Amino acid sequence: MNIEEMINEQYQYLSPTERSIAEYIANHKDELKTLSITKLAEKTTSSKASIVRLSQKLGFKGFTELKSFFMWGDKNIPEKLTYTSKASIVTSLQQTIDYLNNTKWDDIYQLIDESEKIYVMYTGVSQKNQTMEMERLFLFIGKPVLSIPADKESYEFKHFFNVLKPKDLIFIVSLSGNNQNLNDILNLLSLKRVKIISLTGHSDNLLSQRVDHRLYAASLNNTKLSEYSLQSNSLFYVVIEALVFGYLEHKNLQ
Repeated sequence: MNIEEMINEQYQYLSPTERSIAEYIANHKDELKTLSITKLAEKTTSSKASIVRLSQKLGFKGFTELKSFFMWGDKNIPEKLTYTSKASIVTSLQQTIDYLNNTKWDDIYQLIDESEKIYVMYTGVSQKNQTMEMERLFLFIGKPVLSIPADKESYEFKHFFNVLKPKDLIFIVSLSGNNQNLNDILNLLSLKRVKIISLTGHSDNLLSQRVDHRLYAASLNNTKLSEYSLQSNSLFYVVIEALVFGYLEHKNLQ
């Protein structure tokens, strides 16, 4: 992943000052290799604290690690920099909190109210666990939800597709939102004229571009353990709980 992709993933969570610093960094890569944090702050009329915060939002421990990234020729991040740290989890949690505080979901609540049935589609094992939590929470507030795999060849999907009606509502949960299998599924769902809401970990992805409404959880880098990969999914649960309890609050205010 290059620096432009990192900035793009986090852009909606950056403050105006952080965006200005990010744009300078993206346009002065060679200069950054030898630039001190003090000089960078002067050139961007910002502060060292703002630069450190930006570095952490991009997935680095601080400016020194960000600077090291450019020493590798702006190619892939060295393996030691791809580990999810405690600090990055805290930063991503704060990003998600900021997103929740600044996002209105009234249109989504109305769709939930008006829907005849609600389905939640998942793209992997972790997402299946997340949809099970959605099922549990929605059941407690009187809105039964059925989860199914995002696999058009599965028996569950074929049965679901046959009984799907225009007034039904579909949530699709995907980590990246770029699963190519989703393209075929979205093409099929468009024939049914149903409303679709995505929940993904990236702000710019194939899925979010093709749905009616979109939810986001701040994404984290994988932590590599030998041939295995450990992914943090806690922020998806935060967004799911905010959605369900927000809907419950919406109903109580009516």
